[in-house]
Amino acid sequence: MSRWSALDWLRKGWNSNGGVMRGSSREFRRRLRRAAARCRRVFLEPLEDRRLLALTITVNSNADIETPDNFLTLREAIDISNGTLLQTSLTAQESALVVDTPGSPTNAIQFSISTTGGLQTINLSGPLPTIANPVTIDGYTEPGALRNTSAIDDPDPALRGFNGKLLIEINGANVTGGNGLTIAVPNGNVKISGLVINRFHGNGTPGQGNGILVQQSNGVFLAGNFLGTDSTGSTSLGNDRGIFVNASPTTIGGTTPADRNVISGNNLQGVQLAAVSNTVQGNLIGTSSSGKSAVPNGGDGILVTSAANTIGGPGGARNVVSGNKTNGINLFNATSTTVQGNLIGTDVSGSLAAGNQQIGIRLENASKTNISNNTVAFNGPATVNPSISGIVVLSGVGNLIEGNSIFNNSNLGIDLAPFGAAANDPDDSDTGANNLQNFPEISTVSLNSGTLAVNYLVPSATASSAYPLHIEFFKADSAGQEGQQLLATDSYTTATAGTATVFTTNVPAGTPLQAGDFIVATATDAAGNTSEFSPGIVIPPTTALHSPQVENGVTYINTQSSSGLTIAPDPADGTTVRFFK
Repeated sequence: MSRWSALDWLRKGWNSNGGVMRGSSREFRRRLRRAAARCRRVFLEPLEDRRLLALTITVNSNADIETPDNFLTLREAIDISNGTLLQTSLTAQESALVVDTPGSPTNAIQFSISTTGGLQTINLSGPLPTIANPVTIDGYTEPGALRNTSAIDDPDPALRGFNGKLLIEINGANVTGGNGLTIAVPNGNVKISGLVINRFHGNGTPGQGNGILVQQSNGVFLAGNFLGTDSTGSTSLGNDRGIFVNASPTTIGGTTPADRNVISGNNLQGVQLAAVSNTVQGNLIGTSSSGKSAVPNGGDGILVTSAANTIGGPGGARNVVSGNKTNGINLFNATSTTVQGNLIGTDVSGSLAAGNQQIGIRLENASKTNISNNTVAFNGPATVNPSISGIVVLSGVGNLIEGNSIFNNSNLGIDLAPFGAAANDPDDSDTGANNLQNFPEISTVSLNSGTLAVNYLVPSATASSAYPLHIEFFKADSAGQEGQQLLATDSYTTATAGTATVFTTNVPAGTPLQAGDFIVATATDAAGNTSEFSPGIVIPPTTALHSPQVENGVTYINTQSSSGLTIAPDPADGTTVRFFK
């Protein structure tokens, strides 16, 4: 019946609270006789191993007790899944709630506490048992619970929030120390979904006070949970941290709507990644479940202190990391991190303000980072603070920052320490954050008939920067300082190193670019070191030299801009002649 020895089987019938047998003294004597019988036959025949079969365990009580009765609590269900509470010690009514699941790779804990569809709160009196065996715990099995179906990249921003309904809440207000759930499974997968976990505090004890702590992992999936809020996802009921990951691989969220977690309202970080090769995708971190207002975490939205982690991705993998009281994402002693496709400082629409109160993305002693295709906006206080910008690289090299939309942040869009806009140095021989890569120096820009021309150079010697340099040109934000909309890219090669070049490109269709807008640019060397934004250069107006003239039925309009004189006919004629100085 069990893969444990008879003595282990007997011992595991005792609970951890003072060594009292779960059941009567008659039960103890019965188990003792059975244990003796097992000892007599243990070498005579193979032991039946029912634990090799996965179990489906139904929780039908929101109490927090472990006693023989007609109900199974979550505490009892975890013990049964772990194998520390044997089925033979259950009452008949309890046993009926535990069934074998042939063919399933893991145990499953499901819920059926009420049929009314109301919230079921489990008020814990102490920490739950550590999850030690592969298991799926699914709060969405409670009658009336609903999984989210709203896509975070829905074409209609009004539909990008969370429309699910969570009905299983784990309340740690009466727990001294401990975590909501602690996972320590070296072999096999664990999936946690559909739970509201709040009010767990470690009282300063390291490793405690987390909504979920991943201590050992061979594949942990955390999907569709609320960590740090009430069951509506709109009110803070914080843990110390939402999720602390100390083992890999762990996936927080995913690319489908049902995977989305709301990780907000916690006292410290929403998520901390202290192990390598983990993934955070598709979550709302620091906002309400609607994604439209802030429910801030008291620290960083995401703190990364390890290597090779992925935050975000294309489409449905994007996170919204906004509204947090310190930084959106903080990469500290982190290497090879990918931060891609996220909204950092905006609401779920990507255009309205929900800024993190300090830096959007902060890097300290970080290297080989890929920060691409994110929106980083509205971060920092309204009053400019020179140490707070959209993206700040305090130290580290090889931090690539490309293809992002960065706008309306306090101070700068990208700041390479020391704080504040840095002037280019001759030949780019200085060192520091991202090797203090020099930015492109733009001398003139012009816009004629949808063609943008930029005259620029990058004063970086080949001995100082790894060539070729990748140049990105942006339409700047309303302040003319940060690159809000990527327009085009250019390759600046050793053949033109340190010399001026003219880059021309057709403005992307649908881009509202006109005279009076500012152009800014960044340079990234082949080693992944991205510069600050260049100072903004305004597109000059195109002015008419004299009134239109009509000759042979063709209307000619003479205009002049910084690039020269253009004689442009009516479009029906199709002929344009341009004279340059």
